Amino acid sequence: MASLMESVLGSEHPAGLKTTLLTKLVNSANISLLSLLQFVAGTSLTDEHEHVIISTCRRIDLSLQSREDIGAFLSYNCAASVVCARLQLEVSERSPGGVACGRGAVAVRIRNLCLASLASSPDFPTLRHISVILDSATLDLSSSQLGTQLIALLVHAHAHVAEFDKAQFEAHLATCRRVVGRLVHSPDSTSFYLLRMFTCLASADRAPSTLIGALYHDCLSSKEVLLEALSSSIDRFSTGQLVLAISRQLDWYELPALARLDPVSPLLLALATLRQFSVLSSLAEKHAPQLAEVLARYPLDGCQKRPLFSILRHLLAGLVTSPATFHRCLPALLVIVDDSDSGGGGGVYSQSVLLACVLANHFPGHPDVYDSAFPGGVPPISQAQRLDYLRRFGWAGGGGGEVSLIGGEQHLAANERAPGDHVGLANLGNTCYANAAVQALFMTDRLYCELVGRRELAEGSLELALATLFALLQHTQRACVVPTDWLSASRPSWFVPGRQQDASEYLHHILDRLPDSGCFRGQLESVVTCRECSGVSATRQPFSDLTLHLPPSDTSSGDHGGRVPVQPLLDRLLQPEPLTGADQYACPGTCAPRLVDAEKQLSLLTLPHHLILTVGRFAYDEQARCRRKILTNLSLTDDVTLPTQSERVTYTLCGIVFHSGDSPYSGHYYFAGVDRRRAGARCWLLFNDSRVSPVSEASLEAWPDRYSMDTPYILFYTRRGDESCDDGRRRSLLLNSRLMAEVERDASLFLKEKADSTRSSRPQSHNSQSRTSFWRGHGDHDDDDSPPSSCGGGGGGFASSSANQFIC
Repeated sequence: MASLMESVLGSEHPAGLKTTLLTKLVNSANISLLSLLQFVAGTSLTDEHEHVIISTCRRIDLSLQSREDIGAFLSYNCAASVVCARLQLEVSERSPGGVACGRGAVAVRIRNLCLASLASSPDFPTLRHISVILDSATLDLSSSQLGTQLIALLVHAHAHVAEFDKAQFEAHLATCRRVVGRLVHSPDSTSFYLLRMFTCLASADRAPSTLIGALYHDCLSSKEVLLEALSSSIDRFSTGQLVLAISRQLDWYELPALARLDPVSPLLLALATLRQFSVLSSLAEKHAPQLAEVLARYPLDGCQKRPLFSILRHLLAGLVTSPATFHRCLPALLVIVDDSDSGGGGGVYSQSVLLACVLANHFPGHPDVYDSAFPGGVPPISQAQRLDYLRRFGWAGGGGGEVSLIGGEQHLAANERAPGDHVGLANLGNTCYANAAVQALFMTDRLYCELVGRRELAEGSLELALATLFALLQHTQRACVVPTDWLSASRPSWFVPGRQQDASEYLHHILDRLPDSGCFRGQLESVVTCRECSGVSATRQPFSDLTLHLPPSDTSSGDHGGRVPVQPLLDRLLQPEPLTGADQYACPGTCAPRLVDAEKQLSLLTLPHHLILTVGRFAYDEQARCRRKILTNLSLTDDVTLPTQSERVTYTLCGIVFHSGDSPYSGHYYFAGVDRRRAGARCWLLFNDSRVSPVSEASLEAWPDRYSMDTPYILFYTRRGDESCDDGRRRSLLLNSRLMAEVERDASLFLKEKADSTRSSRPQSHNSQSRTSFWRGHGDHDDDDSPPSSCGGGGGGFASSSANQFIC
């Protein structure tokens, strides 16, 4: 008889005809229901076979006696579990004891069956059967006790099944989504479900199977529901656990069915709304380069590529305080192959190139990176366009409002300095103006030796704070120093923390508070001669810089390629200046109290070892009635000379503070300085916050033509013949006990941080070995709270209303 039933099930007849034949066979042979179920238990059933068996059983005249047979059989064999569960529910509905009573007992039996089946056969077929049982059961699965038990059961089971049939995954996913939809129906059950999922995903002991993604549910796509669930449970997880949980969800995108659901994007938006910026920063630094490499090199279809790029764009457009992560992604961003169906918003390739251009404009000052990536120069994007892009796709997209310039660069202090490398300064939130100025001072060997070489420095003085920072920049083991203490000591009282400020004003404030050593200070004399009474008024005053006035219409011919040489601007500064019209002079002599025409003449009495020239880039536009930036280029390759009463002194350019941006109310500062350690042709170093990189003089000379918004703002010159105070002397300089203690303390902290980082990364390192083939070999690099705002490059990302932001 069993062979006849197998032949019916294995025939090529339609399912309806198989059901009719099997029903006639069972009735004619007087086969009991229990015998039929025993046949099912010993047979490998397909989904069609199960459908035929169930349809056949429904045509059999079920008696109440059959109910006990089915109930006893539930724990007999998992292969018949679907049939048993469905039949028992149908029998329980006909029982005299009432539907509620019958179903309650059936629910417990189904749960027990699932537990027993998983214990004996923890594999994918068992999960398929269990999910179908729960999907087919007409039970009320929303009771809190049963629901939470089944949620915990499903999460645990799916997390521990390593091998599964990907061809059947979509059908399994559809079943699971229906089941979870019945289990997760309220805020409490959603929170519990989310908690169980994240607890499993954040486990450091074992990486869960990608199959757990089958339990993803629509409640995680609803921003409101997700926010409520996260708000109630997020405090139970550390930043590292949240990062690990979301990192493992990225593995789900290997399966197109899950990639279409895009489970990670709603989570990122919710985290931004909840201001979990440390989590987002860690995710961006760890996974953005991976995502870019996968998109560029891995054969994906459109349903995988588009959501993965959306995640990459969200991470990079939010991490706008440091260019390091973007620079790692840049080569891949420009070679991402487009998806076949671009939709209405442009393909992935065009969107990827736009992202690269926006961020390249936002992070200027990296010719060593951009010259190869953009052979024709970085396509310019206006500040308004950049800000709009960052608002739409960055972390502000989660919480609304202004662009969230998140992350700072404090974490980069954990990176180790390579031998011989210079050290960067972390941007702590719109502090590029200070970083550029400090690096310019640090590269001045004479100032370094004067400060660091002192045996005694007054406690609490600015000299001690600057000497300490200099000592750390020279001797630290870190690739980047966090200048928190220095900023607290040096920031002017009228500077608002977190807002961008003017680098020249900040530099003036520092030099005015340092003792006069002749390093940067000279003396000038201003003589005003009245044209009516010939009275002369002479005033002597010290100076730490000279301001070059740059008319917008200035052009030049000859060998300078249309740029304005510095020497003529300097000579003009020392030429007689008529004081007429609105600039008339209030003569203190016999002409008083009338305003009269006069002539002003500046002359230099003494000159400093190091000359600072500030370019008057920011001027008031009478027609537009606002301040604007003058973008006129300068020729920077020539030496300059200045006369005194006794000699004419020649200066050689040794450093430049650049201002990037097209507005006087926003921008980004960075510094380029001569690397004195290298003999022969002059080599330069580019100090851009935490990043320090070499740049050739030829590249620097071509820079203004390629990056028109990046203009020299503060020029540093050294007196010719004064190069004897070089890097060799600073390296051999002995630190006093106070500075040595700070350097040793920093070294101890750094070693402790490295040890802590190694311990905390071990579980992740272990889990990375169990990753799916989707990520393996594609950019899997491990480099390694209120958000500070930060200056982005090219004016993107901040604006200050401070009246004294820029001083010409």
